[in-house]
Amino acid sequence: MQFVKDHSLVNSFIFPAPKPATYDADDDELVWVPCANGVCVCAKVFFCASPNRPLLLYCHGNAEDVGSCGRELQKYGRYLDCNTAVVDYVGYGPCAAYGEPSESGCRLAIDGALQFFIDTLQIHPSQIVVWGRSIGTGVACGAVARHPLSNEFGGLIMTSPYLSVKSLCKSLVGGIGVFVMNRFNNQEEITHVTCPTLLIHGKMDNLIPYQHSEALFYLCPAASKRLALADHATHNDWDVAEDILQPVADFLASFWTGDKRGNVSGIVPLDLAPFMTPPAEVVHWANHQSDEPQPTGCCLVSKRAFAASAAALEATSGMFAASIENCPRVDATTVARGRPQQRSPHVDDHNSGRSPGDDVADKRAASMSSCSSSYLV
Repeated sequence: MQFVKDHSLVNSFIFPAPKPATYDADDDELVWVPCANGVCVCAKVFFCASPNRPLLLYCHGNAEDVGSCGRELQKYGRYLDCNTAVVDYVGYGPCAAYGEPSESGCRLAIDGALQFFIDTLQIHPSQIVVWGRSIGTGVACGAVARHPLSNEFGGLIMTSPYLSVKSLCKSLVGGIGVFVMNRFNNQEEITHVTCPTLLIHGKMDNLIPYQHSEALFYLCPAASKRLALADHATHNDWDVAEDILQPVADFLASFWTGDKRGNVSGIVPLDLAPFMTPPAEVVHWANHQSDEPQPTGCCLVSKRAFAASAAALEATSGMFAASIENCPRVDATTVARGRPQQRSPHVDDHNSGRSPGDDVADKRAASMSSCSSSYLV
């Protein structure tokens, strides 16, 4: 069944990676992170705070990539006085050289990133706060829950999380959602999270209801946990400073003091130059892509149609997989309420292709036709 999940057509709905990507393989800010199975994923790392401040490791939403959120995350880091990093998933941007997007590809990327920061850069887990948004909350929560040093992590932040993809589909289309194979089972994995935890959700979110965050909050066994509900925020529209950055700042201030981290020397900005050369397979893939025509838009599909299609597709795939199971295998700026709010830079469910603060992405966005993907999580 894992093969079906990794290669199902449903993944094209769940993981609509920006096409074209908002950055190139030769972006001079990219750090190439080695992962399992010979895979390398790209990240952007910004050491912009004092050594005794945490590293915020960000897991982006499903229609974002490193180019569309990296620069904005750097601004968050300056606001919060934190070091920041964002990692891309297999199937996103130049990481498409290693295959199509999938749950296992996302997990491989974040696991590799954690190993890179902890083992290679020698950053103690207690100085790492893993932060996920939307689909990225499943990536972040699972990474912390599964890690052998889970209880030593500095913290976990989840913005607009969900109980599980299956649970979300059931809430959208009812009983037919049971046929969607489960992905990112946050309601199970959060029961293994004991580090300080913050959940943030918009009460006007009509894609992932805020009750998902409430349920996860009660399931989380962490001694230090917080739930921040923004009254007027939707899934994509936030007063960034008030609804997101201030709760994060308060959360960090509630437990973070650099000297209480034991014998931790702090985050020392290292020379990342050895990790900034794209792997040969990525260069080859990128050269091939330059000759391929690029799509200019995507169709609009309702979230109900998405969930129904997902159920039908995976029910069919699951039955087929079961039938062959026994066969021989061949091996911001705060804006006053009531006035137009600052648009959140997170646009994973409205894939406009626009990258706030990123010149390359802005140029690409100007050439892309306007499109939207309202069916995403």
